[in-house]
Amino acid sequence: MYFLIPLVAAIAPFVIWPIELLLPFPYIIEEIVKGILIVFVIDLPGRTSQVKIVLASAAIFTLSETVLYILNISLVGDFSTLLIRFILTNIMHSLTMLIILISTFKHKWFMSIGVAAAILIHYFFNLTVGLIN
Repeated sequence: MYFLIPLVAAIAPFVIWPIELLLPFPYIIEEIVKGILIVFVIDLPGRTSQVKIVLASAAIFTLSETVLYILNISLVGDFSTLLIRFILTNIMHSLTMLIILISTFKHKWFMSIGVAAAILIHYFFNLTVGLIN
């Protein structure tokens, strides 16, 4: 059952992309979706297993999201820009998913705080990347 979490992470960017076209708040939508994924991770026994699944899911989410940007390469520039974007986005998605997960270690109710922190990090990441381009 837990092996499905990275699979859902691979599909998620394609599902939420149309939603983000209607509601242009990717930092909110993506972090809520990642929070939903983590709901299923916190039932895994052992924190090491949880962290591994979260990091794998973040990498797969980033890879899948990058496929969407490849389809629209003119929006991000050339392939070197795409590679830099992939690396930075992977770090950001890994960090935000870990923050959401770690917030649940004390109590599951703290997940909302983790999601809020992840939304802020994602928002400021998008602002910073927007300034660079």
